[in-house]
Amino acid sequence: MLRAGSVELSGLLAEPATPPRALVLALHGGGMTAGYFHGRAHPDLSLLRLGHRLGFTVLALDRPGYGRSSSFLPRGQLLSEQADTVYGALDDFAARHATGAGVFVVGHSYGLKLGLFLAATRAARNCSAWTAPARRTGTSPRWTPARPRRN
Repeated sequence: MLRAGSVELSGLLAEPATPPRALVLALHGGGMTAGYFHGRAHPDLSLLRLGHRLGFTVLALDRPGYGRSSSFLPRGQLLSEQADTVYGALDDFAARHATGAGVFVVGHSYGLKLGLFLAATRAARNCSAWTAPARRTGTSPRWTPARPRRN
C-alpha cells in the first residue's frame, strides 16, 4: 500500500535483489487494474518479471479509483487529481524504496494519458522520485502537420 494524503493506493511490486537501475511506474487503462502488467497466462507476458530480471524495480499501480481506493473514490478522480495522488504515492514509495536513476513511466490507454500528464507537470512538482530528466523517445524532434492539398 502506498499512501497519498488520505488515499491508499494498491498495486503490484517487483524489486531486484540488487540496487535498481530505475523505477518503472506502470499505469493501467480504464476498466483494468495493476494486474494488467503481470500477464498471468504466461510468465513471458509479465512486465514485473521482465523488469525484475533486467534489474529494474517495477511498480504497477492501481490508478486512483481502482483497486483498494475504489471504495474511497467510487467516482474516481479528474486527471489533475489523479496526478496529485500518484505524486503523493511516489513520494511515499521513494521514502522507503530505492528508485535508481529515476522514474520511467509506462502507460496503457488512459494510464498513458496520466503518465504524459505526470511527465509534463513534473517540473512544477517537488516529487522526490523524479530524479531523471524527462526524455522523449520514438518521436521525431520536429513534427509538421500535413498541409491540406489544394485541387
